[in-house]
Amino acid sequence: MPEFLNHLYVVGTASSVMVALLLSMVIFKFSKSNGHVFKELGFILIAFGLSITANSFLQDYISFNQLRIHSLPEPFLLLIGPLFYFYLAKLNKVSLKFKHYAWHFLPFIFIFSFLSFALTNENYPTLSRTLYLNQVSWLGLVGYIQTWSYYFLCNKALKDYQITLKQSCSSIDKINESWIEQSLFVLLFGYTGISFIYLLNHGIYYLPVHKSLAIVLAVILYLIVYKTLIRPEIFSGQYYRIVNDVAFASDVEVESKQDVDSLSENNKIVSEPAANKKYQKSGLSAQQASQTYIRIQAYMLNEKPYIDPELNLPSLAKALDLSVHHLSQVINHDQNSNFYDFINRYRIDEVKQQLTDRYRAEQSILTLAFAAGFNSKATFNRIFKEQTKQTPSQYRKSSKPI
Repeated sequence: MPEFLNHLYVVGTASSVMVALLLSMVIFKFSKSNGHVFKELGFILIAFGLSITANSFLQDYISFNQLRIHSLPEPFLLLIGPLFYFYLAKLNKVSLKFKHYAWHFLPFIFIFSFLSFALTNENYPTLSRTLYLNQVSWLGLVGYIQTWSYYFLCNKALKDYQITLKQSCSSIDKINESWIEQSLFVLLFGYTGISFIYLLNHGIYYLPVHKSLAIVLAVILYLIVYKTLIRPEIFSGQYYRIVNDVAFASDVEVESKQDVDSLSENNKIVSEPAANKKYQKSGLSAQQASQTYIRIQAYMLNEKPYIDPELNLPSLAKALDLSVHHLSQVINHDQNSNFYDFINRYRIDEVKQQLTDRYRAEQSILTLAFAAGFNSKATFNRIFKEQTKQTPSQYRKSSKPI
């Protein structure tokens, strides 16, 4: 590697590790002081920093001692997948006991022990050409499979979390945690690419595997730091209050027996084949659900609460003097929708109305979208096209001003 690129590599990786450590310290501090910030995010940053450091160390150590362990991942890489999974489990309010945590770290413990023994064994340079070589290849394959496995596990957990958010939030762009999927994809793409190039050129061309992986990890680490810093609400606890305050409509039931006892005999739910079993204890009949929906529609049209981009299920229920359970029942089941889609339909209708208003012809589409409650251009364009089969610009051109 040319001297300039080598200096760039050293500065880039070293600075990424320092930034990760500093940001993790900030996260731990806020986590201790207000209890809102998840410590798992700090541990993820530390795992990336340790992995970058270990890859850089192994590259120099292997080159100096002419050892052949390129197919063996450094152990700290095996912490990243489990930590992402624990972070998402906490967001999904899944309670994991110690025994559930422990087995996730077995690959890390095993490879860490093997690598520690190998690098401290005086006979390793000789043994690596015979006994260790096959073992290293198998262990490398295990690490590779583990990384892919957590990619799919985290994707499933992330989808569950995003579905839950849509039951309770009208805007999810800042809290959908899509950066986790992006980070894991970049990691696996880089890991797979490096492995493929190494296998193609094995014995012909020397590829600094650990150094290349350190660069990939540093890029991902900068991505995570960027995604964290553009959300200052994380450090104020606002983000986690949003997550904790939303009512998880997929699990709603009457909060207490008193809620049921206070209802009259006429309020008991009608036993219909189409009724959703989840709400059979809600105390809301089919007729009452229809009447409630009419009241919700009137409130939405007259008061326009959807223009608040932070509108969520609990706040709308409070404004309507309804329980979140009854509001969720009416929106999610009687109307075959979720809260996210329900609110954004009103926002799209508001924008469509403004796009046909001759007095607003000079206003930009994005201005109208933000005024209607959207806080993301990409989300607005996507939802608008899903509902109208046109882009906002096409809709404005095809509609006659009123």
